[in-house]
Amino acid sequence: MQRSFQDELRVVANAWDGDEEALQSLAQSDVDGSIANRHRAGSALCRAAEAAGIEPSESWRRRRRATAGKQMLLEESLRQVATVMAGASVPWAPIKGLDLLTRNPPVYPKPEDRPSSDLDILVPEDRLEDARRALLDFGSRDLTSGPLGERYLREEGYAWQAVLPSSVLVEVHFRLWGQVDPDWPAALLTAAVADDEMRGALRLLPSDAFLLAATHAFTVATPRGAGIWRDLTALARAHPDLTSSVVENAERFGLQLPVARAASLAAELWGTSVCAEIGRHLEGSLRAPEKRLLRKSVAELPLSDLTLARHLAGRRCRHGIVRAAWRRLWPHPGVIEGSTPEGWWLLRRLQFHLPRRRPRE
Repeated sequence: MQRSFQDELRVVANAWDGDEEALQSLAQSDVDGSIANRHRAGSALCRAAEAAGIEPSESWRRRRRATAGKQMLLEESLRQVATVMAGASVPWAPIKGLDLLTRNPPVYPKPEDRPSSDLDILVPEDRLEDARRALLDFGSRDLTSGPLGERYLREEGYAWQAVLPSSVLVEVHFRLWGQVDPDWPAALLTAAVADDEMRGALRLLPSDAFLLAATHAFTVATPRGAGIWRDLTALARAHPDLTSSVVENAERFGLQLPVARAASLAAELWGTSVCAEIGRHLEGSLRAPEKRLLRKSVAELPLSDLTLARHLAGRRCRHGIVRAAWRRLWPHPGVIEGSTPEGWWLLRRLQFHLPRRRPRE
């Protein structure tokens, strides 16, 4: 009998935590690795199965080997970025996956427990050009597609992308997504603390890393697998005193809805009391337009619904409601330029719209 996605989420979550029955069931049914891939969990499931004395599927083994190799490359690339940023005297902080993997103490026991595909760093908005110039001088390749792409970056984008000499993609965030408070990124860096083990780097406070993980989760395409929510559980288990600071900053920057919904789902999947407490606190401060989304499945809650609710609730956003609505109908020309082959502008726009494959803002 085929599982629903919600049931699959629970089975993968149980297996991730070492439940032998769930592991045995998945190891037998997930021969091609498709389930593990949907949940970004193949490498972690392989480790859990081996620890439980269960034979993992060959696809899980391959994923674990690939993840281990990739993580070594990413960590070396992160050290290179640290040297480059220090040379340019640019304050910066790793964010998202590589941040969680390279903290001391680590949030995840092993790098294989949290696969990452690129490097994400956050710099002050007024230091983007310094960071950009330093990385290009180091030999990185600029992925900005042209004059329209450059215009999009300045007007509406939030991250400059480049490929390092190691062939690793680096995203230099100087803002965050259009649906969040524009003052939030600067506040993250202001509160961050110096990392004595990585030259010149800052580390987000664990509570801020939690807020970022919860908010970023909703920018990922639906349905969202277990791996999207695992960061919240890992942070809560590593730092059980998060609740008050997470709640305070979520309320300060109007992030109650994404953080409450993400924390509640993490608590449901892994029984994490800290996440459950955060969810309860923040659900109590939701406004009417946001409360209607409490009935929707978090794994399949569209980003557009969350963004609309945020606007209707009067939360501050970097992009106003008119621009957000317009961009759903008519994406920025720079997005078109970076997503379609060269050619006549109208044909390129048609090519962009017809397949309905558009980058997420």
